[in-house]
Amino acid sequence: MNPPFATIEPFTIRALDIAKEKLIMFGRLQFLEGQSRYEKIFKDNPPNDIYVYVDRVQCGKNGVFVSGSSVQAYAWYVWDRTGNNQEYCKLHWIKRK
Repeated sequence: MNPPFATIEPFTIRALDIAKEKLIMFGRLQFLEGQSRYEKIFKDNPPNDIYVYVDRVQCGKNGVFVSGSSVQAYAWYVWDRTGNNQEYCKLHWIKRK
């Protein structure tokens, strides 16, 4: 899923409630910051893996892509709900090209 950043917290909380196997979310790296998100999401439900893009990813708004580079850093957040729990979140880097 790729929820709007303004509503990423309730989207994630609800998705974690209903996810049976895996939840994979694309979002800003900034999603990791904040006391509220830590308390409501990460403290009891840390992702198993985070894949961070080395470069900036150009995202389209409503399917429209504007030329130029993005100022936002993005990552994939992966929660495995199948019992493959691990003590620590693994951080990975994605280098395109």
